[in-house]
Amino acid sequence: MLFVSHDRYFINELANKIISVRDGHAKIYNGNYSYYLDEKAKQAAAVQEANAEQTESATSANQNKGKLSYQEQKARDSQKRKLERPVSDAEAKIEKLEAEEQEIQTEMENPDIAASFEKLGPLQEKLSAVQEQLDQANTDWENALETLDEFE
Repeated sequence: MLFVSHDRYFINELANKIISVRDGHAKIYNGNYSYYLDEKAKQAAAVQEANAEQTESATSANQNKGKLSYQEQKARDSQKRKLERPVSDAEAKIEKLEAEEQEIQTEMENPDIAASFEKLGPLQEKLSAVQEQLDQANTDWENALETLDEFE
């Protein structure tokens, strides 16, 4: 006899085989509804345990992969310092150029200089040159930082 019901008590008392149809596959469980639930719980626990073992083995493999020998670590640190140097050099150059730019702008704000075209012209040219150098220094800094980020 075949029956379909949502009443779990009824199924548990009457059924002696459960046919589970999932994802287009049918599986027969010889027993009542309680037996079916026990088997499903065992299967879920087995899958969870397999996933945990797989995750654990992947984690241990990553940890072993992450450990470098002393020489490898030393070489890596040396390479990193070589890549950090252009970043700090560019930062120092940017600071210097920003200070110079500020100094020129302060000088240009002086009412005596602002009123004199002969004095203002060379300062404007100097300011433009400093701003171009500052733009280049910022580009150099960004490139050096990007190279360092790729290394890490």
